[in-house]
Amino acid sequence: MQDEPLSFDEFRARLRARSEIRTPDGACPVGIALGVFRGRWKADVLYRLCAGPTGFGALLRALSPDGLTRTMLASTLRELERDGVVCKAERWHGRVRRVDWSLTPAGEDLLPVFHALMVWGARHERTP
Repeated sequence: MQDEPLSFDEFRARLRARSEIRTPDGACPVGIALGVFRGRWKADVLYRLCAGPTGFGALLRALSPDGLTRTMLASTLRELERDGVVCKAERWHGRVRRVDWSLTPAGEDLLPVFHALMVWGARHERTP
């Protein structure tokens, strides 16, 4: 792949020509991107963080009705932090520590992806 991302038209032309699109180390860029979402809770957590910095407790309250546990949230946030798409900021209010999680610049780059997925999901929603 090149330094500049392919335009959508270039992308389609390369696909039609069955020309492989790879990073310099030979990886599939789509696989890299999807790897960030791989896992039961990653997309849900990222979606919540799109609205802005959010505390651990607020994330847990928002997602626990769907079955997310404290342990799984901690694990998911650590994985997303390792992937470079979220970061935590600690603040102290007297003796109380507050940790907010937010998107990094790389995570912010996911906003158009989330928008495209939202549009696709709404367009192709299946009703039972």
